[in-house]
Amino acid sequence: MRTLRKLILVLGGIAIAICLPGAARAQGSLEGQRAAVVKLRIHRAGQADETAAGLYVGKDQQSAYFITAYHAIGPNSRGVPVQSVQLQFYASPQNFSAAVFENYDEGLDLGVVSTAVANLPSDLSKIERRDPTVVPIRVIGHPAGGVWTVWSGNVENENASVIDIHRFITNKDDSLGEGFSGGPVLDSEGAFLGMHTSNDRRYGFAAKSSDIVVQLKAWRVPTSNLSEPPSPTTLADLNAVKKVLGRYEDAYNHKDAAALWNIWPSAPPDKRRAIEESFRNARSIKMVLQPGEPVFELDGTSATVKGQFSEVYTPRNGTVLTMPDELIAFTFQKSDGAWTIIEVR
Repeated sequence: MRTLRKLILVLGGIAIAICLPGAARAQGSLEGQRAAVVKLRIHRAGQADETAAGLYVGKDQQSAYFITAYHAIGPNSRGVPVQSVQLQFYASPQNFSAAVFENYDEGLDLGVVSTAVANLPSDLSKIERRDPTVVPIRVIGHPAGGVWTVWSGNVENENASVIDIHRFITNKDDSLGEGFSGGPVLDSEGAFLGMHTSNDRRYGFAAKSSDIVVQLKAWRVPTSNLSEPPSPTTLADLNAVKKVLGRYEDAYNHKDAAALWNIWPSAPPDKRRAIEESFRNARSIKMVLQPGEPVFELDGTSATVKGQFSEVYTPRNGTVLTMPDELIAFTFQKSDGAWTIIEVR
């Protein structure tokens, strides 16, 4: 907690360093969405090379994994297998060798390729997975007209048919052609709704993101770059976490250590002593907390909040200390239905 650490520096002569990670590209930005999409060049012996799109879904210690349309990386209609796959990231001309994953799902038209994790760019942001609804969409792919092209349209129906509930339907025009296979279908906020697989005369078809994730997990393909949307119960949790943040601010403004430890029961002893000393030595404390939106983990029992605060510390004796627009980060844990702070930095 930077408030505490600056007060420790003044009151106790102890200096503590803090390190906060840099910001990744926003999911909602077109640049960030393109960065998660790769270009695949597929080579078969005696055949013209083909192009498809792939979406980064996760990594392990050795490899980074990308989903794509299986028809693009499986044997073609003549039964000719793929000989090699080259993978290219957005904003880089370099090509990397990619391996075709042994498992596939013909019903979803789902395939996977991987490349060495060392080839992965370092600034890719997570993508939220959502279920498709009738909303405006964009598909990112590599048609003949240009690479990383964005096609804009709409979800027409949340199911492909009464019996085909694993795919959904989009509208289509002539520009949604070859090269978009394997491309992600994203909503206006950049959330992953599904993967474009095929067209008929009137419509486009896409595999649903939920079915894709279920199959990837069955194959033990990492999905660490896909985050699940908040569950309905998280709405109550969101309000609960925000309430704790308000109580944190109030505890400082009222110099109420007991109230602070009630919401931060696991605070380390040295921090407790330093904060309690700062409260005793203060004539007044005025803190204004400006937190960002809580980010909940998939387990639903932990969350983080990053933000800023300003503080005016008026000691009983000495110079008034003013700290404007300082960074702060909270880690929360839910236990027995209650949210508490477990770390402030």
